[in-house]
Amino acid sequence: MEMDTVAPALVATGVVAGAAAIIQAIFGAIRKGGPKLGLAVVETALLSLLGGLLALGFLVSMLSLLGTSGTYTVLLGWAFLFWFGIIDTFAAMAGERSVTEPVVLLAGVATVGALVGACDGVGRVHNWKGLGWLSFPLDVTWGLAATTNGLLFHLVNFAWANRQADGRTGAHRYRSGFRFKGGFAMTQGSVMSNMDGSGPGSGLFRHENTHVWQNRIFGPLFVLTYLGWMVVMFLPALIAGLASKRAGVGQAHHGHLLLQ
Repeated sequence: MEMDTVAPALVATGVVAGAAAIIQAIFGAIRKGGPKLGLAVVETALLSLLGGLLALGFLVSMLSLLGTSGTYTVLLGWAFLFWFGIIDTFAAMAGERSVTEPVVLLAGVATVGALVGACDGVGRVHNWKGLGWLSFPLDVTWGLAATTNGLLFHLVNFAWANRQADGRTGAHRYRSGFRFKGGFAMTQGSVMSNMDGSGPGSGLFRHENTHVWQNRIFGPLFVLTYLGWMVVMFLPALIAGLASKRAGVGQAHHGHLLLQ
């Protein structure tokens, strides 16, 4: 891969990592983080830098394997950045590419990886004495599609959804937050949204954490088949919900359309 194609991605990674370290230092000082503040800043900066570089290296290897033609880059957009694939699927109908041009795709994936690393560092969610060495790399490589959606959850939730400090569970939990219907949780990547008081040890947390690991193991296969089943099951769920008169127009639970 030519340096001109990769350089913007490296710059983006560095900028995000630097900004994440500064933000962690400022807010940590405000919260009087004490002697552990330095370690928190270092962890945030390193995870942000590592997240960007891992995501970048992964996509570079995919492009080297598949090539940089429009068909393959749009496919990679769907598989690992999701919304990039959607945008350029429509753009391709007009014979154009925009966000899946290799230089843009690589800059995008590096930025996502760096931001995910920053969020994980600030939240201090990974257990480095346990599965953190596996969970974090999977989140920013093979599981990138849902991780990208999880990053959007962070952006929507951070100011109002009351993120819970659960310790190093390998996942983020918001008490409130983005959802399709009140009272139902949603999980994308390692981010659990609208969990109310259901913390580690609860049945709901264990259930949602299963989805976190399903994404890490199955990656784009999990996301795309999940989407496919949602489309296939929407009409039956709608009909069953109306017939039962218990679910109104059907019920959604963390992205599943359930027959009620």
